[in-house]
Parts: sequence; C-alpha cells; structure tokens
Amino acid sequence: MEKLPTAQKIYIDDPERGKGGRFVGILKETPSGLVLRKNVIREKHLMGIHFGEPMYGIQKEVFDKYLRGKRGRIEIKELDTGRFLVASIETWTNHSSAKNYGYGKQVFLPVRFMHGADNFSRETISSEIISVETRLAMRDLAEEKGIYKSRDYAK
Repeated sequence: MEKLPTAQKIYIDDPERGKGGRFVGILKETPSGLVLRKNVIREKHLMGIHFGEPMYGIQKEVFDKYLRGKRGRIEIKELDTGRFLVASIETWTNHSSAKNYGYGKQVFLPVRFMHGADNFSRETISSEIISVETRLAMRDLAEEKGIYKSRDYAK
C-alpha cells in the first residue's frame, strides 16, 4: 500500500499577520479523499446569524486551489463548543456561495448542509447570542489557552 503524505498546513497571505500569513487549516490525503480540517471559534467565525442563515466559510483561493473538483470532505471543529461539522467537497461546491465580509473572498456553506448540524437552527443560535462582556471573556480565555490570538487594533 502506498504511504499517504503527511498533513500539510495551509496558509494564505495576510499582511497583518506578517511572515507565514493566516493559518486556514490542515489538509491531508486519506484513502477516501482529501480532508481539510479547520478549527474555529463559533462566536467569532459563524457568519450569517444576524442577516441570514448560519454558515461557515473557507477562503476562496484555498478552496479553488486545493479542493474544487476533488473528492473528500471538510471538517470544522468549534473549539468553544466541541461540536464537529462535516460536509463533502461536493456539497460545498454545489451549495456554497462566495462572499466577502472583510477577510477576503470566502466560500460559505450554510450549516444546514453539514452533518452534525442537528439542532443548529437559526432560532437556536439566536437564542444563544451572548453579551459583549461574555464574548470578550470567552475570547480572553481562548487567548490564555493559546486557541485564539486577537489583533492589536491600537497600532
């Protein structure tokens, strides 16, 4: 049996982050196809809850370069909830849309198309919206654990 390559860390250029750029996720080839594993913080990365349906995104340049037209899946782990969401690359190709919410063009897939999205309705998420103070406290805790690094906007 042919040995599979090791996991590859995927980055995109980001002048704010300097050398190395912005970390996107880990790409690995498996017998069932490519797997992109992406860790997110739900409170920071879940989009659409205020103006549409909840969705997660992947940078379009990464999707086009590594995933489009391939076989496999995308796995998203919410670090702050422990929830795993999974959808095939084919599902992302057929049901996603490209948008830019300030971090470059991304391909967004509504969570209703992802496995593990049970009880993940807009109503559930809206009822779980938390105060700014709680959100900042969660961010500070994530920073202490090394899960998240905030930007310094004071520069």
